[in-house]
Amino acid sequence: MLSVRLEVGRGRLAVLVTPDMERVEQAVRHNPGYSAYIKLDLSSRAVYRLAGGGWQTLTVTVHGEDGSVKKVKKPVQAEMREMPSRENTFYIAVVSGSVREAPKPSPHTSSAALVVTPSLDYVPETWLPYFDEYFQDEMADAGDMAEVLGFVDPRFEGLTYGELVALRTRVGGLGVEAMAAEAGKMRVKRFAAVGLKPETGLPRLEDVPLDSYFRNHLRRHLRLGACIVLVGPPGSGKTYLASAMAGEMGMPAYSTSAARFLEASREMFTTLMTTLKYAGNTSVIINEFDRLVAAEPRIKAAFLTYLEKRPPSWVCGTAVNLDLLLESSGKDGGHPELVRPGRVDEVIPIPPPREKATIEAVVRQLVSRYSLRLGGDAIARVVRAGYGEPLYPSDYLALLMRAASGEKNIEVTIDLAAREKELYRMLGKLERYGLTSTQLIDEIF
Repeated sequence: MLSVRLEVGRGRLAVLVTPDMERVEQAVRHNPGYSAYIKLDLSSRAVYRLAGGGWQTLTVTVHGEDGSVKKVKKPVQAEMREMPSRENTFYIAVVSGSVREAPKPSPHTSSAALVVTPSLDYVPETWLPYFDEYFQDEMADAGDMAEVLGFVDPRFEGLTYGELVALRTRVGGLGVEAMAAEAGKMRVKRFAAVGLKPETGLPRLEDVPLDSYFRNHLRRHLRLGACIVLVGPPGSGKTYLASAMAGEMGMPAYSTSAARFLEASREMFTTLMTTLKYAGNTSVIINEFDRLVAAEPRIKAAFLTYLEKRPPSWVCGTAVNLDLLLESSGKDGGHPELVRPGRVDEVIPIPPPREKATIEAVVRQLVSRYSLRLGGDAIARVVRAGYGEPLYPSDYLALLMRAASGEKNIEVTIDLAAREKELYRMLGKLERYGLTSTQLIDEIF
């Protein structure tokens, strides 16, 4: 069983967008029957011909003015000029970096040409109108597994085609179980290379002290394909809560931050976005999600496309600056770009715990996590200080630290009225935009 997505009709020019150069060899196998196969590497400016099971550099004879004769690499430009007249030939043009000036690939009616590139940004704009077919590489599918491994197994989902080839080469003779273990290592290595940190030992949602109504609301978003954004002030527990929800999903989990998108080079950003597209059946946490509003147009456009066309996965962003997150764009009709429906299911505000049992559980958990030596009376004073007040876990930790230092009079020193006002303002804005469940807002109030 072969995948047919790389078959190019004769006389046609196609483009395959992929970072996986093993697809070049697959394209050759999927397009049999040509008398010649020629690869043009527009970055190294070399021309190769498939012969004897490998790619051999094409050369031309150069005669010097002194009568000398030598062989040099055939110029890419010369081969591209000959392309329209070369019959029964399958061309592969590899464009791995920006190309400004180059003749448009124009295959003979009995030939075909496939441009392979990690990003369409690298392809000259003058080429774009002439592509007859457009292939977008995704994760290796069942056809790829059958072709490379000889069988189909869900444990190998989420690998690229090149990783399947490498897997077969490295441990193919050791059995399916050894291959599955190696496949897991490959995923972690690929994700880590672009700043997607693997998360292990995650808590479960039941481990997080939460008011009962809020826990029930979060459980509605524990499903494959969900994308949510948790928003709240520093110390409200957004990242911990996102980790617990990811742990509850029971899938491989990875985390990153907006900084990885904003600071990445063009090639690294392309690889990062491609890796996210491969992240099917995973949980992905993106911290500082609100910072992406200020990203340059190229980065923002690519990320918005990812949100709309992401693979089956669970995605959670965390954000502090609601006003930044809700910035609108005139060309988008005044709606927030990052969190509009179709990209994000819901923006969920993190409410301070109000239920007595939740507050007690928050305090006990903090005492244990930070190994604080406190007596029952001191812990009880901290709990009482928070009854009915809009305090977050970081506020309770500050009170516990003061108690641990010997302070007897444990009182809240933050401006609670301002905190309450800011919470209501946040809920009001989310309700006005229709980004948060009305039922949740009523329950928080």
